[in-house]
Amino acid sequence: MVFAFVLLLSLPLYSEAQIALDLRNLDSFFMESRRVDLEAGYRFDEYRLSLMLRYGDNRSEELSYYEADIALSIFPLEDYGFLLGCSLFRGGFFRGLGAPDDDFLLMGEGFIGWHFPLPFSFIEPRLVFSETFSSEETKMGVLRDSISQFSRFRVSVVAGVRF
Repeated sequence: MVFAFVLLLSLPLYSEAQIALDLRNLDSFFMESRRVDLEAGYRFDEYRLSLMLRYGDNRSEELSYYEADIALSIFPLEDYGFLLGCSLFRGGFFRGLGAPDDDFLLMGEGFIGWHFPLPFSFIEPRLVFSETFSSEETKMGVLRDSISQFSRFRVSVVAGVRF
């Protein structure tokens, strides 16, 4: 009986699955370089663990970039919607004629923002900052020069559904 009570206390009181898209990149479909950000996450209490998938390409330079990111978000002021997040692992691959010889890029990311819950959905404006390791800086320069949506600082608006 005591074990069941302790187990009940350790379970999250609130949990949901989330799927989202970064709306900030929708205008890139009308530009020379494109970027698509998708996010799937599981939120439990004031924590969210997310898998972020990103794709970027530049049609004129024949360069594509595929990226995966595992991120942890914390909602320290749950009642006010404030959130902090960072990537636990973020890595990507270059493909195409314009790709560097070493095609793997490893970097980190942090973000702050606000979470606005709506019925069965949510909107999150975020300020995102990315950083590379010193050995990766030349490859990040290739990425920033070719696909303008990959910058060190950017504002994003993530919209998604909750299950």
